[in-house]
Amino acid sequence: MREFIRSVLFCTAIIILASNAKAENSREKMRLPEARSVQNVEVFISPHGLKTVIPLTEEMMRSHHCSFESDQPEKIADLFSRISKYLEKSDHVDEIKLRHLIYFNLKNGEKSKILMSDDANLDYSVLANYVQGTDDGKDQIKFRKGFLRSLREWASEGVGVKNYSQYCL
Repeated sequence: MREFIRSVLFCTAIIILASNAKAENSREKMRLPEARSVQNVEVFISPHGLKTVIPLTEEMMRSHHCSFESDQPEKIADLFSRISKYLEKSDHVDEIKLRHLIYFNLKNGEKSKILMSDDANLDYSVLANYVQGTDDGKDQIKFRKGFLRSLREWASEGVGVKNYSQYCL
């Protein structure tokens, strides 16, 4: 009996170590930039409950949706704090329905972005894809319940407004 318990504990320890290593590799793979390396951010937000006949594209988001921007280091740091608070690694395989978008323009000239769905699913999480630079590869991420509210709060707190509708906040 003692040997059985030891082998169960040993197997459990191996599983925990493997999952921790996988989580660490996932964090490395996400490659999110650090706030201090960001020159400015652009945030595009769709109105609450937006329904569309055709899928939204980035171009549609940029030209027709509420947009906010900041190059203030403290506002960029605040946005990254909000992202970090709600961010989770995800293995979702569904194609997301684009509803919100964040562009990071880095000080070294590179760009990265987060393309997000709405939170209209059972657990109110937001599925997203993170794309670094012109890389076609996407890291699948997820934001826990409350992220879109936090993002809208950030947009309403003294950042630059390029296109605005009361229905976005």
